[in-house]
Amino acid sequence: MKRIFSRTAHPFFILLCSLFFILSCSKDKAPQTEGYPKRIVSLVPSLTDAVIFHGAEDRLVGVSKFCIPAIEKRKSVAVISDALRADAEAIVALKPDLVLTHSWQDENIRKQLERAGIKVMILPEPVSLGEIARNIETVGIILGDTESAKKRVEKWKDDIRKVLAFAPSSESLSSESPSSEIRHLKTYVQIYSPGRWTIGKKSYLNNILFGLGLDNIFIDEDFSYKEVNDESIIDADPELILFLDAHDTSLAKDKVLEKTSAGRSNNFVFFSDRDITIPGPRLLEAIIKLKTELDKIRKTNSKLP
Repeated sequence: MKRIFSRTAHPFFILLCSLFFILSCSKDKAPQTEGYPKRIVSLVPSLTDAVIFHGAEDRLVGVSKFCIPAIEKRKSVAVISDALRADAEAIVALKPDLVLTHSWQDENIRKQLERAGIKVMILPEPVSLGEIARNIETVGIILGDTESAKKRVEKWKDDIRKVLAFAPSSESLSSESPSSEIRHLKTYVQIYSPGRWTIGKKSYLNNILFGLGLDNIFIDEDFSYKEVNDESIIDADPELILFLDAHDTSLAKDKVLEKTSAGRSNNFVFFSDRDITIPGPRLLEAIIKLKTELDKIRKTNSKLP
């Protein structure tokens, strides 16, 4: 059974800790700044949120246009990218000493920045809550806040464990096979309308769904996000349909979805908080909100477990 937060350290994380260990050691417990980045550009909302989570938003000089909290907190921060493309010249002009990104960003941008002498830190795209926690902690280490970062992330993990009450224990949480003692709801998750975009076994959202008593109907499919056909949804016959980052409640009148058990029982949940789709520290608040919405529909329909 998979753990909600794996205790096995990723090789990248071990290497990073080693690189920063000497700089982190001090008799003074306070976070250090000497030798650590002071001008940061973050191209990924979740990593930007991690910088803010560790109290270092004043070091952000450039972000993606989707890093909304950073833009709201720091009016002077430059917006230098969209979801997939960044402006290399604009980044260089900001004179950052670090650029944070994920591996799916344009490789040519990375090469341009490194040729300009700018350090680019590529963190892995997380596929589980454990990997999300590791990325958040890694950002804290990069900021020179090693000890406090670890404590902060441990509390974050503990708070998430408390919310995910359907987990078999506080430490383990299967994202593939439900506990034999708990009957989970077969659930179809739809994101990015229009279209039938959903999640497969490579999405961290499975950890969250299972902990909230839901069982993704595409948990065995080898993808993170993918558009699926109508027949596959009807054949799986979900008991609940969850629309993420959704604002259009008319989707409940979808003729295809009405053919499922969820559709016939009107078991639809529209969750508009986009933070649930951003694998960063703000996930905790989003999970709490989603749990509240699920509790409402369970109270409304007594037949649901």
